[in-house]
Amino acid sequence: MERFGANRQSIDSEIAKVDAIESEGRELYLEQDIEGSAEALSKALRGLARVSDLALKLKDRALLWVYAVEWCAVAGTLMASGSVLWSIMVRRRLYRASGTTRIA
Repeated sequence: MERFGANRQSIDSEIAKVDAIESEGRELYLEQDIEGSAEALSKALRGLARVSDLALKLKDRALLWVYAVEWCAVAGTLMASGSVLWSIMVRRRLYRASGTTRIA
């Protein structure tokens, strides 16, 4: 995403926070504090959902110009091919039927 101008630093810092919460949950589990561990891990899962939403918003914002350029290319191709098709099929400006020729 960096090639499209998106800054991933906010996502990386959120992931680091979630990793810290997850490692705390593992430590609590090893200390046999199951309730505390479950609470920490559920907090980490909520954090991962938040990071996922943030990453999707960042991706959409970064690829907006790609989508716009693709739309313009498709629309331009449609207009060019439509005008050629109109000229050939409807107006017959570029193509006129010729009469038959015979070799005498």
